[in-house]
Amino acid sequence: MLLRVINGRSQSLNVRMLQELSAEKALLIQKEFDILDQNVFLIQELANTGDYNAIDHLIGRGRKGDFIMAYQVWSPEGRKLHHSWSAKGTDLANLLPSEILQGSPSMPDSVILVKTGQSLYVSRGYALKDKNLRVYIDLLKLNEYFMNSKLSVRAYFELYDVNGWCLIHPDIKKVGQRDVKKISMVKEKQDTVLMSDYINLKVLVQKYKIEGILGPTEALISVLFLLTDEDIEGIGHLSLFLGLTMLGVVLLLSYILYRERQKIFRLEMEGLHHQKEEAVFKLERLREKMDPHFLFNTLGTLQQLIKKDSELAQTFVSKLSKVYRRFLTQDDGELSPIATELALAEEYFFLQKIRFGAGLQPLDVQVGQDIYAGKIPKLGLQMLIENAIKHNEISTTHPLSIKIEVEDGRIVVVNTLNLRRSADESNGYGIPYLKNVYKYHGVEGFEVIQSGHAFKVYLPIL
Repeated sequence: MLLRVINGRSQSLNVRMLQELSAEKALLIQKEFDILDQNVFLIQELANTGDYNAIDHLIGRGRKGDFIMAYQVWSPEGRKLHHSWSAKGTDLANLLPSEILQGSPSMPDSVILVKTGQSLYVSRGYALKDKNLRVYIDLLKLNEYFMNSKLSVRAYFELYDVNGWCLIHPDIKKVGQRDVKKISMVKEKQDTVLMSDYINLKVLVQKYKIEGILGPTEALISVLFLLTDEDIEGIGHLSLFLGLTMLGVVLLLSYILYRERQKIFRLEMEGLHHQKEEAVFKLERLREKMDPHFLFNTLGTLQQLIKKDSELAQTFVSKLSKVYRRFLTQDDGELSPIATELALAEEYFFLQKIRFGAGLQPLDVQVGQDIYAGKIPKLGLQMLIENAIKHNEISTTHPLSIKIEVEDGRIVVVNTLNLRRSADESNGYGIPYLKNVYKYHGVEGFEVIQSGHAFKVYLPIL
């Protein structure tokens, strides 16, 4: 009786550890795809602004950029606006219909599996504001990256799209093959024990949904058993004393393996955290590329003030120094108290008001002091005011109005919309920066709405 209890406990411990390892692997895989999505997100934003040189530079650097081989930009009517095939020495411009394994190129948001020669690609479509973008991802390079990562330690995973096409597999020959039967064998949130066709050993398989640059997919994570059936059966034939001794050894080894696995997992998470910090740092560098025309315009305004109103000129210099002191402050973190951001926004707006006069209506701030301690992205309000001034006509006949208020627990920046025919040169990184800060902190609610004659940006309060 006691030996049967021992055997049962050993099996239960073994399965529980495999389940935990499988769940941790799924989390790591999803986080990897979240990081890869950052490059694709930047490509979308750059394509919206037409900055194709920046896209070519982005997909030509870094190991994660190597997966993106080419891209196309089309008008909604199907007219090609831009394409780049030579960044990786690959020409996909003349794909034959027979090379499209699945998917429909006529649908802007479709995910297409493409085979050309010995290469396999996933073609991902994105519908932008006034154009369509299609990005080509090299599946073989993506497989090579994942198979060389720490994700293959004590487990391996296969990735299939919704139609059963294999996108990632440790056996590269199976990539691009369809296996609907295997997907149907593994039920969601259930343990499935199979004889692995890859390592020819018994594995525990679990299914997880993964979202990312390859579209909606399902991952089958296979974990090798710590103990075989023969090991457990052997324990049952030992004497009580030897059984207890072996149990102690098994538990000790299991504990050691568990600790080692936790250590590996912690190192993997630290690595992912470092990659996220690196991504945020790059966004910080982009943010610091401030438009030099702002400085030149403010100095020109100051020169005119000195001649007309010396007292106002002194106030102007004081506000300008406070604004630039804030711009150049190298404090840690990408968040700042709302009170600090409101003060900066008002000082920055004062400088612009002096410049544009009656063309710029007074800044309307309706934010109560009860939320001053909350935090929003650093320089967020200033960025949105600057965007409104850069992209809209400002005149006495068409004055620009900007309002900062609170709605549903979020800061809302609203400006009237009267777009210029030829907008000021802009790096286009303000909105993407704010969106990525909230994504990095896992906060929902960042929203951009353009309707009628108004442009609104919602900033959740942290």
